[in-house]
Amino acid sequence: MNKLEPSTRLAIQAVVAVSLATLLAPLFHWERSYWSVLTAMLMISQTLGDSIKKSIERVSMTIIGGIVGTLLFFLTLHFPDLQKILLFISLFFCIFFLTSFYLWSVFFVSMLVVFLFASIQSWTVDLLTWRIIETLFGASMAILASAFIFPIKTNEKLSQELASFIEHLSSLTIMGIDCLIQKRVDPALLGQQQRSLLNELNILQQRLVTMRFELVFHPLQRRHLRHQLRSLIQWYDLLTSWLENLKHEPFTIHLYHRHYVLLRMKTMFINNIACIDDKQKIPVDLSPIVAFIRKLCKFSLKQKRIHFADAYRIYNHVHILREINALLPQLHKHQ
Repeated sequence: MNKLEPSTRLAIQAVVAVSLATLLAPLFHWERSYWSVLTAMLMISQTLGDSIKKSIERVSMTIIGGIVGTLLFFLTLHFPDLQKILLFISLFFCIFFLTSFYLWSVFFVSMLVVFLFASIQSWTVDLLTWRIIETLFGASMAILASAFIFPIKTNEKLSQELASFIEHLSSLTIMGIDCLIQKRVDPALLGQQQRSLLNELNILQQRLVTMRFELVFHPLQRRHLRHQLRSLIQWYDLLTSWLENLKHEPFTIHLYHRHYVLLRMKTMFINNIACIDDKQKIPVDLSPIVAFIRKLCKFSLKQKRIHFADAYRIYNHVHILREINALLPQLHKHQ
């Protein structure tokens, strides 16, 4: 069952949620039980955390939007033309915010329901109460289905995406080191990789927001994942600023042992990444290579054929790589 496609999981969860709502709603003798059925179907999301988050947003905005719509309905009770205008305004903003701001979209859907029912038959406070109750019931069915029917936990999905993000960050870091070693860089390729990483980072941050709803009773696990993501954000920021400077690198450095230093840094970086994967080794110490670079900088001051700026530029490159390597033990700690 673990090999089920995400779409198949969602479909099965939706069927279970709708079935529960359909079977249980008649027990309460609701006139419009389809409200709970529709809510159960719409609240099914990719992960349990997503379902909880959407359900809370749906119920809260149904309450707020319903109350605001009901108040506007009674205020415009003797102005039917104004109510029609409010109906079309609600429809417009419901669609307008559908993809950009889900909360506002649900708010205007709730207002739309009020004026739509008012135009067909009538609207009362009693109807608003039952709509809220049935929406809450349908959302509860969706959460139950997401929690017990082939559940996909947000923290599990986040851990997988974190591992993928670390792999891509590592590849881009090694690519930057190789650019220095080969004395050439492809700005278009680096820019494409950076944009791809930024999209992944945005998804990870959204997952972290969703995860708060799922791990409300697991603060330690939530804290570990949050610290891990913070370390990756620092790594990404360091890497992107370094790569931006690398695009303008003149590659005029002829420092003695230059290739040795960069190859050594690359080896140490790869070893540190391996330490994260096996969760057993302690990340290697970078202090010897940094001390070696300092000696080279001092040596360059005494040599007329090597300009100090070249040696210092290499030191700056190594400093950035050292900062990145310093973040890896934190990732190792929180794995």
